[in-house]
Amino acid sequence: MNEIYTYDEALSVSTEYFYGDSLVAGVFVDKYALKDGDDIYESTPHDMHVRLAKEFARIDSEKYGLDYQERYEVYFDALNGFSRIVPGGSVMSAIGNKFQYMSASNCVVVEPPQDNIGDIFDTAKALAQLFKRRCVASGSKVITQEYGVLNIDNVEPGMHVLSYDINYRQTVFKKVLETLKTYVAPEDRVVLKYSNGTTLRTSKKHPILEVNNSGHAYIKAGDICTGSINIKPNISTDVNLFERNNLAWFIGAHMGDGSADKVVVGDDRGRYDRVRFRILGDNEDIISKYCEIHNNITGNNSNYHPSYRKSYKTACWEFSSSVVGNEELIKCVFDNQVGSKTYTGFIPQVIRGDRLWWSFLAGLIDADGTVKSGGQRIVIGICAHKIIDQLSAFLHAQGVSTHLLIRENVRPNEKPIYQLGIHYDVGLWRLISNLLVHPHKKCLLELYDGKQHSLRKPLLDTEFETIISKYESFKKDWSNYDHRLLAVNIYYLKKEKSPGIGKAFASQLVRLGIFEPNEMIHIMSRISLVSIEQDHDSELYFDIEVENTNNFYCGNFGLAVIHNCGVGTDLSVLRPEQSAVTNAAKTSSGAWSFAELYSNVTGMICQSGRRGACMLTLDVHHPDVLRFIKMKSDKTKVTNANVSIRLSDEFLKAVEKETDYELRWPCHGETKISQKVSAKMVWDEITKHAAEDGDPGIMFWDNICDNLPANNYEQFRAVTTNPCGEIPLSSYDSCRLISINLTAYVRNPFVDNVYFDNKAFVKDIRIAMQMIDNLVDLEIELIDRVKTVCDKGFETDIWNKLQKSGELGRRTGLGTHGLADMLVQMKISYDSDEALDIIDKIYSKLRNEAYRKSIDLAKERGPFPIFDWEKEKDNKFIKRLPLKIREDMQKHGRRNISILTQAPTGSVSIVSKLGNFDAYNVSSGIEPIFQISYIRKRKVDAKNGDIDHFDEVGNAWREYRVFHSNAKCYLDMFGIKADTLPEYFITSDNIDWTRRVKLQGVEQKYIDHSISSTINLPRNTSSQVIADIYWSAWKNGLKGITVYVEGTKGGVLVSDTDNCGRPTKIITSNAPKRPKELKCEIHYATIKGVRWAVLIGLLHNDPYEMFMGMAERFNINKPKDAKIVKVKKGIYNLLTSNNELLVSNIVKTSDNEGGAWTSRVMSMALRHGIPVDYLVEQLSKDGSVVDINNVLARLLRRYMRIRDKTRQEICPQCGGPNLIYSEGCKKCGSCSWTGCG
Repeated sequence: MNEIYTYDEALSVSTEYFYGDSLVAGVFVDKYALKDGDDIYESTPHDMHVRLAKEFARIDSEKYGLDYQERYEVYFDALNGFSRIVPGGSVMSAIGNKFQYMSASNCVVVEPPQDNIGDIFDTAKALAQLFKRRCVASGSKVITQEYGVLNIDNVEPGMHVLSYDINYRQTVFKKVLETLKTYVAPEDRVVLKYSNGTTLRTSKKHPILEVNNSGHAYIKAGDICTGSINIKPNISTDVNLFERNNLAWFIGAHMGDGSADKVVVGDDRGRYDRVRFRILGDNEDIISKYCEIHNNITGNNSNYHPSYRKSYKTACWEFSSSVVGNEELIKCVFDNQVGSKTYTGFIPQVIRGDRLWWSFLAGLIDADGTVKSGGQRIVIGICAHKIIDQLSAFLHAQGVSTHLLIRENVRPNEKPIYQLGIHYDVGLWRLISNLLVHPHKKCLLELYDGKQHSLRKPLLDTEFETIISKYESFKKDWSNYDHRLLAVNIYYLKKEKSPGIGKAFASQLVRLGIFEPNEMIHIMSRISLVSIEQDHDSELYFDIEVENTNNFYCGNFGLAVIHNCGVGTDLSVLRPEQSAVTNAAKTSSGAWSFAELYSNVTGMICQSGRRGACMLTLDVHHPDVLRFIKMKSDKTKVTNANVSIRLSDEFLKAVEKETDYELRWPCHGETKISQKVSAKMVWDEITKHAAEDGDPGIMFWDNICDNLPANNYEQFRAVTTNPCGEIPLSSYDSCRLISINLTAYVRNPFVDNVYFDNKAFVKDIRIAMQMIDNLVDLEIELIDRVKTVCDKGFETDIWNKLQKSGELGRRTGLGTHGLADMLVQMKISYDSDEALDIIDKIYSKLRNEAYRKSIDLAKERGPFPIFDWEKEKDNKFIKRLPLKIREDMQKHGRRNISILTQAPTGSVSIVSKLGNFDAYNVSSGIEPIFQISYIRKRKVDAKNGDIDHFDEVGNAWREYRVFHSNAKCYLDMFGIKADTLPEYFITSDNIDWTRRVKLQGVEQKYIDHSISSTINLPRNTSSQVIADIYWSAWKNGLKGITVYVEGTKGGVLVSDTDNCGRPTKIITSNAPKRPKELKCEIHYATIKGVRWAVLIGLLHNDPYEMFMGMAERFNINKPKDAKIVKVKKGIYNLLTSNNELLVSNIVKTSDNEGGAWTSRVMSMALRHGIPVDYLVEQLSKDGSVVDINNVLARLLRRYMRIRDKTRQEICPQCGGPNLIYSEGCKKCGSCSWTGCG
């Protein structure tokens, strides 16, 4: 039996393993460590690599008769430390995992639908089986970071909702990725009611969190039983953060005992329709406060007075006002709640954010609440169920324990009264008593302060056994009262049929060392299911997809935790819009229209916490191609899928000649529908929408088919790619990924005798190929295991097809990562000719040795079952192989139908070791380095004092500078404390896209599948630039290309404040006087193949002036600190901070005829205060990305200040704004987060 670790224990040990890098350790523990619920069985990668090596060696031994121990040692050595060979994320999670039923494949391609409505929906059904759709009823409450309590109907992508992090056992806000609306059959609708009053209306298929002896699990609502334990939020409230907000208190008091009615008033001038505010109560302090706040808001001077009504047994006070300002107050603050609100009242939208909620609650308690049992409980009883629903959701989000009592038939014909009981919590009581006005209620809460009281929470069997075991070994001192009390508590605990504890007992266990504090918090957050009923009321249902945690808190009258693989298919076989069909519709809605259907099926996780992804493609010859290109301009459509156009050489040659080409259906075979259109017009639409919307992507389909050996076999012909684009797949085939860390083969890094160890590289290619072939066998075993728990029939059929593809083709996906860091260690600039030369050599060797090993495996184990030399001998990729390899292949066959890829390696790269250095986190895939250094943010305790800033919701953050691992190792190696780095430490924003495309083209020659890589472009990049990139990609032999223009894939929430406060006329301004010296930052950039230096002078860290010239004229390194000194008018020198002269007379030395005018105009604009983002926008509009204007735009972007935070995508892990697209995946430049496994 493996040793079991808590999450904190595993994270601590892994952090030590990763040389103190907790972020890298977190990626390992969260994603790859073997776990079962909260129990973690691997504390470091060493444990995981033992597990993987054993499984790979077992296949060699059991199936192929090799020596187990020898093979184990080979595999463990190659895997250990993430130093050389790193399996894909799904592989690390699945292999040898006895706790979960999952596949080791990353993505699957589903068979395209045939052209009939039944098959179209069968394809959707296949997607649904992989994704498992779930949902909750309309009107269910969720908590958002931006807007507080919302109906799930109103949640939009980009918001952040309250969810539960199972690994950390804490409540967190996580980003909403997608939303889904659906219908649930009446027989599948259920209502779950929990002990805290939470009512959850959901589908029987929706997974609900359950805490059990095995940890956490998700159980379908239809399978869950009463007594099931869920988790309420466990946010703790700091009472010192809040002061009374008078407006919020006023709203609470008004919703409790106030009223607003339409009345007619008159005076000497006539009669008027007005709104009258009134409140009546037995406490003068409350009425006085209400009066004071109302007068301040409306500018009124009304007064309150003793009530004239005789029916009250106690003295009452009354306030009434019908001033004109009431109409604005009722409209802007109370959301037009005029008239009776007894049953229909709701909390106005203005109550957002914790500060307002607590004051609102205090006003409601002051006016209409009761303090019970001498201060033990607060009870609010009203008939307006919406108010109780909203308030319960907020309180549960704060970790407050409540219960709900519904009193019906209190009086004849009266609707139910909802009584919300709020249970004692010392922090909450102190907060509320500080905010209350009612002196007696305030006094009762203060008197109860410090007492121990809580609801009893259920214990799991394992927790009960732990308490008893630790108590029995506990050294007791019977003279100690606490020890005697513990004995009594344990005695009664043992007698209980269903053991449970309250907070006082739990606190005692923590105090005496029997419980850890986090265990107590976890237990005290529990709620239990008390009833399951049929739901007869709900019709419309919603779901939301949440990043990372894959769950969210939801419900009515409280909250419970509920849950929320990549797939691709092609739509080209479906008939076009308006073509005849033989059903009641008469004509087809078109192939493009079914993209929304498949998108809607996609939103959920299919296995091991990985969220759904979908690729939908359409042939460029399909008559619906223009509708398909444009459909994602509507940001609410096809939100769960990537879409791409399959471009043919026929089409591209027509674009080149500017002639028409044929739209036809079917796209291949006998044509039934045909039309000629301008190829250039369609091409322009593709590039226009790629620039504006971020979609569609493009695939060079003839390049794919002509250079993919698998495509020569009928049953393995490519249908589309997986969502990330690195593997073109046939129907029901999948990705199996392993990657080689290129930094492992650099010898003598950063010095003159550096070299790449080809011998070691070749050895590991052969090991990796045998490992990935074994992975096919392991995948087949895993599918057998999955089939034992899946639904019989349709779902089993899907898994059978996946298994059959693995057996017949044995497809593999061997690739690399760490390319950029390898080049840097070899002192080679990513955008240089030298880089192209070494990349050609490395990937040529990768291809040749991988194919040689596959042939050797075919000799030993047999070729893939359908191998046929005659079918593939004329394939362009096969024909480029060396003659000896082709001859051996013809004679012996090969083991795998297609072999190589370049996959996204986001998380895989983070955990990979940096060559021979004691560091982790290498560059991903073939992507360049994004940043040399960045600011990492860490949330800290607000009481620490060591704080850099507070965010909008009051969280305290500390910022610290972090160097890219390679840069830090370089600085440490040479003992350099300043970040002075050679020019070969080049980052993505300084690399021309022409070089990126050429580099990818060099690698693509040697990769039989495809390459996942993304070119990030600045905001407002023109469609002509996109066209240039696409055209170059085709000419360089790429199989596909992804570009991301900043801002094209943001959320649907867009600020409407851009024009606020803008002047109505031109305003002139004077430039600040230039000091004699300005701090200078030196940048290098390549402009149309020529290396340039750009000097930017900074005034108070803002750009003030710019000089530029060819780098060869300046002939300087990049010093850490430099300055520009004005000698006299027109003459400026560049010096180090130690006054060492670097460049004399910058203007004359640069001899910059081509860029002088641009640099002068830019300097003038900068010092006169033109915002940098406006300058960047203008520079980016025209010309090629390699033109001088666009290069300057990329440099100036570093100095942009964020004006509109709502337009910026933020990282869900650290909250930083540095999200980029890398290899088709989102990636944060400020921490380790990546959107891909």
